[in-house]
Amino acid sequence: RDVIGDTLAGIRREQRARPTRKKSAILAADLARMIAAAEGQSPRAIRDRAVMALGLAAALRRSELVALQLADLELVREGLKLTIRHSKTDQEGEGQVIAVPSGKILKPGARLNEWLSARGGEAGPLFYRTDAQGMMTKEPMSDRSVARLIQRYAQKVGLDPAAVGAHSLRS
Repeated sequence: RDVIGDTLAGIRREQRARPTRKKSAILAADLARMIAAAEGQSPRAIRDRAVMALGLAAALRRSELVALQLADLELVREGLKLTIRHSKTDQEGEGQVIAVPSGKILKPGARLNEWLSARGGEAGPLFYRTDAQGMMTKEPMSDRSVARLIQRYAQKVGLDPAAVGAHSLRS
């Protein structure tokens, strides 16, 4: 690559200075309680359990979670293989494959299998948005909806929703 191209790429990545609000980490035991609080067999509850389990098990950013496509997921005997096509630390979009173990507490593979049964096998976003009535759409979840999901279930189990967010899954 040329010097000008590298410089322009760096400028595009430059972050503006802004105050940060640190979120508390969510412990696996707290997340297990949050997953249990997503009761029922509605598409939304099944999706929410899968989002929370995968988000913590793979330490994904909310933008990475909502960018996942069905084709980016491979179920293997030991767990999952995820293809992350673009991330904050992969600005050029080279992508990477990460392994996610099955896990005994959060069970991301089992939760994803349950979600895939509800979702169906149609190509597209891994996690669909649900409308106000809880019905699945074919549109991807937004990164903000992941943050709201985490805060909603944190509050249900007695955690301070202002102190946790989607980044708490990575901490």
